[in-house]
Amino acid sequence: AMQRAEKNFILARTPEEMQVYGAAIERLEATVQKRIAQIEETATDANKAVIAQFGGLARQWLDLNERVLALSRENSNQIAAQLSMTEGRELVTAAEEQLRTLVNNADEEMLADAQASDQAYSSARLLMLGSIVLGVGSGVIIAFLVIRGVLAGIRALIDRMRDIAQGEGGLTARVD
Repeated sequence: AMQRAEKNFILARTPEEMQVYGAAIERLEATVQKRIAQIEETATDANKAVIAQFGGLARQWLDLNERVLALSRENSNQIAAQLSMTEGRELVTAAEEQLRTLVNNADEEMLADAQASDQAYSSARLLMLGSIVLGVGSGVIIAFLVIRGVLAGIRALIDRMRDIAQGEGGLTARVD
């Protein structure tokens, strides 16, 4: 967009048109600087170097853009256009390459984060399933022991009642 605004500035026929395109370039420049700052806040150390290179290329292009705009204001549009199409294009191409590198690095980091997240999820899921199995198993064992203890007392009572019913046990016999 900035390069298009620069071309429009060069091709502008009146000072008013130049002002419009000059203002557009300034807004775009501010936006680029703001976005670079935002990206730097969340970038990894490896990406910060790429961002710094991109920032350097962007500053070089902006300096060159100032020269192009100054030449256009002096009615040296032929020289301004040549400068914009040669050095300016080279700087834009280099900056685009840095952006591609930055995007590729970010994609690789996101992929690595996704894989780490998947592994953490799998580990947590296995831990939860293990905890559930352990809890259910412990509950079953405890229930078995409690039922066994209660049934042992009931069986002892049944045996004593049977003895009393058959006349073998005394009525004063104690049931434990």
